[in-house]
Amino acid sequence: MSQEKSKATFVTFYSFKGGVGRSMALINTAGILAGRGFRVLVIDLDLEAPGLSYLDPSAPDASPSEHKPRQRPLQLGFVDLLIDAKLRGQEADLFALSVGELAKRYTQVYHVPEDLLEFKDGSLHIMPAGKFDGSYAQRFDDLNLHVLYEQGLGEPLIRAFKKKFAEAGQYDYVLVDSRTGFSDEAGICTRDLADHLMILSGLNRQNVEGTCEFLKTLRVATSGKKSVQIILSPIPNGEDALVDQREAAAKAAFEQAWGS
Repeated sequence: MSQEKSKATFVTFYSFKGGVGRSMALINTAGILAGRGFRVLVIDLDLEAPGLSYLDPSAPDASPSEHKPRQRPLQLGFVDLLIDAKLRGQEADLFALSVGELAKRYTQVYHVPEDLLEFKDGSLHIMPAGKFDGSYAQRFDDLNLHVLYEQGLGEPLIRAFKKKFAEAGQYDYVLVDSRTGFSDEAGICTRDLADHLMILSGLNRQNVEGTCEFLKTLRVATSGKKSVQIILSPIPNGEDALVDQREAAAKAAFEQAWGS
């Protein structure tokens, strides 16, 4: 890898509804990129229902038959970092520490399976939603991103977070796991953080119509200037004619909603 500092690319994975494999697609993409020699940071911003935060960083390729008791992770994460910034301002870790120091305090190394390692200089770090010590839900409520945005403080804080991690030269890619629906967190992930947006959608009516409404909202919020890729998942086996018909209908609906 080049030793020159390069700006990290932020890629958000979003789905209007759960159950379409969004988090699985993200972590597999992260593993492949790290295996190809890239430095990858994954951020779990599904803050109300964290999933990636529970991955075991020491045994990503453990056999399903290994039923070992696992403790909930106590690693500091995104909510803790922003709470600190909200309370301490310019003296907070986000502004006072380097990205390398922030990585040590707020992320954990995830060991990529050997069979994915084409190049040895890649890396994968995960920033969990927050520290699950029994008071995570209270800290999440105290953070109150909605009110922060209403007060005009939220967007500058998120922009400062992105700028710091993008320009430090520590990572090549930052992959963000977004909350579903029209939540404030989903807006932050898709509107404010994403350079590129990967949208996963099923072929049923709920997924397609919901995704279309989201695309219309995002189009207005970003003037249609966001880089968007739609992935259909899952694709059912069999009934090929029906699948083709639904794919064509979904494509037409998404193009109309996004305007291209």
